[in-house]
Amino acid sequence: MASNEQEYVTVQELEQALLTVTGNPAIAKNQAAQYAIYYRGEIIDSARYKKRPPK
Repeated sequence: MASNEQEYVTVQELEQALLTVTGNPAIAKNQAAQYAIYYRGEIIDSARYKKRPPK
């Protein structure tokens, strides 16, 4: 049965995950920032995703 539960990941968590994969802090920071939603210069939302059931 598919789960409809949504999880949230912060931009900082995404940046850390990208840093682990790429090994490049500049690329990780830039790519993570692409997912941030800004309003008046402040991040107002984090990325959302549907949680997959464990395999």
